[in-house]
Amino acid sequence: GRHQVHNAALAVTAAMALQRFGYRVSEEAVRTGLTGCRIPGRMELIEGAPLVLLDGAHNPEKMAALTAAVEELFSGRRTVWVIAMRRGHDAVATLSALRGLAHAVVCTRFGAVTDWGVEASQPRESLREIVAGWGIPSLVAANAPEALERARELAGEEGLVVVAGSLYLVGEVRTLLRRS
Repeated sequence: GRHQVHNAALAVTAAMALQRFGYRVSEEAVRTGLTGCRIPGRMELIEGAPLVLLDGAHNPEKMAALTAAVEELFSGRRTVWVIAMRRGHDAVATLSALRGLAHAVVCTRFGAVTDWGVEASQPRESLREIVAGWGIPSLVAANAPEALERARELAGEEGLVVVAGSLYLVGEVRTLLRRS
């Protein structure tokens, strides 16, 4: 997405600034770093039918960047979103970026024990109520494997499944996809 261009420019600027403090960063090192940079769970595309895009976008700014990238890179595809969010995050503000873009949303939970303890996910039903209130078809799935299965069915072979809202959720789904 375009937001990654901004991130790359910031990284290059930081590398150049380090030179003022005696660190030597060659142009070749910067080029190698930029061409080889991959961040698991951030705009990570998993080939298949349907395609699955993993991005841990969990706040309004990150979700806005993700939805802009999806609109630009995958326009014309049916997009079904798998969403879980940690308690304490602003679900309404974050999920508002899905309006007009998501064809359906599957709300679920993650099972990870987090810095907030066990059961750190926001209730699935409350996430569903938010997106349903905007007229987005939505449903609840018990866990990440069920949510992924339902989303794939709803997206169809030519569609796109986007997993977002939590890096914990993305980690679970990524593990599932790597096993299959």
